[in-house]
Amino acid sequence: MRSPREPGLSHLAAAALAPSETVAAELEAAGNAEADGVDVALAQLHLDTSVRLSPPGQGRERRVLAAMEAHLRARDTGRAKAYAPELERAEPQPRRDYMLGYLARSEGRLADAEALLIRAWDLLDAPEEASGRRAGSTAREGLGELPGVPIGSWRAHGGDDELAGKVAVELGAIAHARWSAPDLLYWANAVLASGHRASVHGASVLHLARYFKAVGLALDGACAEAVALVGTAPPGAVELHELVARGMARLWSDDLAGAYDDLALAASRAKAGEVLHVGQPLALLAETCYRLGRLEEAATHIELACSIADASGWRWDSPAAHARAGYVAAATGDLPTAEAHGGVITETASRIANEPGGQERLRGWVAAAAGVNVAVALARGDPEALLTAAASAAEIAASVEPGISPFGPVLAEALVGLGRLEDAAAVLDVYDKRAAELGRRSAQMSSARVRGSLCAARGDLEGARLAFEAAFALGRSMQLPLESGRLQLAYADALATRGDRRGATGHLRAARAIFARTGALAYLKQADTALACLGPDNHAGSAGVLTAAEQTVARLAERRLTNREIAEQLAVSPKTVEYHLSHIYAKLGVHNRAELARMIENALDGPTRP
Repeated sequence: MRSPREPGLSHLAAAALAPSETVAAELEAAGNAEADGVDVALAQLHLDTSVRLSPPGQGRERRVLAAMEAHLRARDTGRAKAYAPELERAEPQPRRDYMLGYLARSEGRLADAEALLIRAWDLLDAPEEASGRRAGSTAREGLGELPGVPIGSWRAHGGDDELAGKVAVELGAIAHARWSAPDLLYWANAVLASGHRASVHGASVLHLARYFKAVGLALDGACAEAVALVGTAPPGAVELHELVARGMARLWSDDLAGAYDDLALAASRAKAGEVLHVGQPLALLAETCYRLGRLEEAATHIELACSIADASGWRWDSPAAHARAGYVAAATGDLPTAEAHGGVITETASRIANEPGGQERLRGWVAAAAGVNVAVALARGDPEALLTAAASAAEIAASVEPGISPFGPVLAEALVGLGRLEDAAAVLDVYDKRAAELGRRSAQMSSARVRGSLCAARGDLEGARLAFEAAFALGRSMQLPLESGRLQLAYADALATRGDRRGATGHLRAARAIFARTGALAYLKQADTALACLGPDNHAGSAGVLTAAEQTVARLAERRLTNREIAEQLAVSPKTVEYHLSHIYAKLGVHNRAELARMIENALDGPTRP
């Protein structure tokens, strides 16, 4: 047989004016070899040509299926769809139903896809317990080891191990699109029980199944189990899909350093060419940076994530990317850009609603838009807008895992802001209980902050103090600058309400230092406004935010490095360091390095005693 790259193969195909089984078979073999390698584009070309030169019969149908799969692996849905009418006229059989289901899932027609794939599963003579899974089922039975006949015995039943693995992975992908933890766990276990190692979408079905299982566990609040499933090997030693899943679980369970390491390497490996068809690690990496207060880095990652999602036309990644972009823009005070990202989500959602199967996909898009609206309302300090957005987000994207949202119990926060204290208490009790059960420290910190505001609004000053102290204690064990700054704002407001002007000023200055250092201009403005309300003597100097260079110098000065040591690290002159420090002091309202360090340390130290 000729090499797939041999020029004679292309010449032979070009010379064939009529269908030729011989030439079609050679092109099919070449295309399949290339599809299993890295040259997917050449595989698409050779498989398309093999179909064109195929006479009617089983060989042609087999080549149509191979060409469709190559196109879908390349995310070229249009070319794959061109073959759909021919397959739809064919008799139902597992591979035909699998391919039409794969196409429907790629187009977002999840219900159609699930029906086709379930039929493929049944036709493969899978065990009765597994094939009993039906569209829309979310029952929790059967999520451990599959009962009954092990899937590895399909061959003895006349089934197809490789195809069964691919069908189960596609059903897992549907569960992933729906964020259904029970279905993710079910179909992941179906693959893992078989031990089959077929390649699907350029990756082992076992790796994809482990990804789905880890995400399902994390969604169900079992983030530690998700990390344990993947293992604790260094990021470079972990398969790419599993690396993304571990990073996601670590993000949701407050291991931000571990999440950053996993997701940064996953993004780098994906950009270097490793196959990744299960999500966009750049969006998760941007959210990790957001939570860490590294807003400038978050903006860089999320801009690229949005560009990739929009250019690819692959809508699964788009809402998550634009939602995270909205979070970052809102925190930095660029509210028009944040609202523009929300507008992209809303506009696309309105188009999707009129497409086949669009209503089912609409849920995720509306949830993403609600997340952006929450970020904008928080940045504006608008409790009415926050209530609307938070209620929508809670209704659409309710989850048992509180670590998924970076904003905390925003519905309770909005209700406190509007004076609906009993409603706020009821919502907060439910949230706080789940956060405590799972040990989510960031969620507990946010809950304690809102609890403090609730107690203060009720006039329970001792309860407020205890709640805020609990929040500060949690904050000292984590690196959550934005949440720490918002905690300082909330406690300052409680102190100002009781007339403790001096205490409120101290916490507002601490909040201001955090927001200036991170570039969170929206919250910096809130701190400045609150300081101005306390009187002109309390304003911390210029309302300007630190530049990137000033932020770097401030961080090094905070560590008590000398001007010369800072200059050596940054490869600049000591005079340049002195110039930056003078601007830092003026902007933050401090006079020397010791005051700068104390201001930043006080931001996490805890509430001022009355």
